[in-house]
Amino acid sequence: MKLLLVLMLAAAHQFLGVPRSSSESLGGATTAQTGEHDHCAPATPRNSEEPEEPRGTNHTTPWTPAAERKPLQNLDIPFKDQDGRDGVLGKVIDKPVLVTFFYTRCQNSKKCSMAVTRLTGLQRQLAKAGIDDRVRLLAISYEPQFDTPERLHRYATDRGLQPTPNALLLQLDAARNQNLVDQLNAPANYNAGWINTHGVELTLLDAHGRPVRKYHTVLWNNEQVIADVQRVLAEQ
Repeated sequence: MKLLLVLMLAAAHQFLGVPRSSSESLGGATTAQTGEHDHCAPATPRNSEEPEEPRGTNHTTPWTPAAERKPLQNLDIPFKDQDGRDGVLGKVIDKPVLVTFFYTRCQNSKKCSMAVTRLTGLQRQLAKAGIDDRVRLLAISYEPQFDTPERLHRYATDRGLQPTPNALLLQLDAARNQNLVDQLNAPANYNAGWINTHGVELTLLDAHGRPVRKYHTVLWNNEQVIADVQRVLAEQ
């Protein structure tokens, strides 16, 4: 009886010219079951966003000629280094210096952790170029109230950076840390003294504590940094 009813319905559709929907096909098979489609929509790309910037792609500020450079002010900021030794910031800016900021609580592996790892590569390339004793690397904590010398040392060595007299991790005096962050216009925002958002940046200072150029990017390009350091050294 059911089969007779289905055949009669099919004949009526054919006679009247009414197209059958996928759910009304003989036997009750749906489009999903048969795998047949009336129309094929264009495929949507899995990732329609712009591609990420290549690692190490470099964006720099213009080179500042020596005659136009202005020295940083109030560099008599006390610090403790990664080994707990006391010092004054101005005393370790006595040669060309590369400065970056970071903090050990950073949860973004593509920011502070990768920046210190990149600094490790820069340390090795400076040594390979034979100028590692003529340049100083400074990695300064954004959060000196938390980043003790022990934390700084562990964070650096876990990422391959070898602390030396020319590669220091610094916990500046907490009351004056913001002064340096502001002078270097570092890409950081604070909320009640703790980092809220921040970027990655490297700053080249000459032997007189004057900013020469900034590298602000996903990560800086070590080859260009070394070329710029050699350019500054040639000025002396």
